Amino acid sequence: MKKPVILCVDDEENILKSVKRLFIDEDYTILTTTRGEEALDIIKNQKVDVLITDQQMPGIKGIDILKRARETSPGTVRIMITGYSDIGVTISAINEGEVHRYIAKPWDNDRFKQVVKDALLKNEADRNGHHAERRIKQELADLTEALRAASLHTVRALSNAIELKDKYTRGHCDRVLEYALLIAGKLDLPSKQVTNIRYAALLHDIGKIGVPAKILNKPGPLNEAEWKLIKQHPQYGAKVTLEIDFLRDTSRIILEHHEKIDGSGYPYGKKGNDLLLESKIITIADVFDALTSDRAYRKARSYKEALEIIEEARGRHFDERLVDIFIRELAGQTPTPLPQPRP
Repeated sequence: MKKPVILCVDDEENILKSVKRLFIDEDYTILTTTRGEEALDIIKNQKVDVLITDQQMPGIKGIDILKRARETSPGTVRIMITGYSDIGVTISAINEGEVHRYIAKPWDNDRFKQVVKDALLKNEADRNGHHAERRIKQELADLTEALRAASLHTVRALSNAIELKDKYTRGHCDRVLEYALLIAGKLDLPSKQVTNIRYAALLHDIGKIGVPAKILNKPGPLNEAEWKLIKQHPQYGAKVTLEIDFLRDTSRIILEHHEKIDGSGYPYGKKGNDLLLESKIITIADVFDALTSDRAYRKARSYKEALEIIEEARGRHFDERLVDIFIRELAGQTPTPLPQPRP
């Protein structure tokens, strides 16, 4: 059997030597280069099983190597080496370069070796058509790791970075936060609850990191398999936040943000009093912004149309008291055009 080919790209020769030493006992063919352009030529002219590239390099950056490699050789598993400070770049790499994993500097040798072994297993799984669930789990695991030491500023940056995956929801999480606080501000809630609403509003769609961009941006109706994958994003998001101490209380809110009080929502069809107050608030804010924003499958509704839809579902999909507060408070504001992404 032919040895797996692993290509490592880094502008520092000592890093490349370290990688070679790391895999000296493995039955791999290790190729190295300090230039991104040469790496792309290699991928173009021969089969490469795994591509590992640093992000910060002179000339072509790691994320651009990953994106171009994805187009040239989609079967090559892509891994990026980066620092935790580059969280925006990391998320962009996941979204645009569809990286399998990222490795943080300074890396742990055992983890590095395991990541590469997992990548080779993924290559085999891809050929057998069983890779989707494995990829999603790995992306979410990396996201959890990046969130562990996060602050509110980092959470906001991360939520915005995730939105890069879906060009139709740019700014969506910030607007959901604004609408949610509009309701919460009239309920005299304890500060802890308000804080949880803030975090949940910014991170309610964090589970979409596991959904391919081509599905999120699909202009037509989703098929059954695509819709099933989309409907899992509250569970993915809840799993991520459940493992972070300061976000643990937002986990259930994120899990319930697509539930409806009549039990017709997802993922579990919860009803009325089984749902958290915070979840009910986020649901109204999320639906209103979704209605008034352009999406891949439709144009934005007007504020008037969106409020009519919310009002019509009052007591069925949405909590009556919260709808009344939202409509009253929104009517007291002067709506400004929502920023929409360029076509």
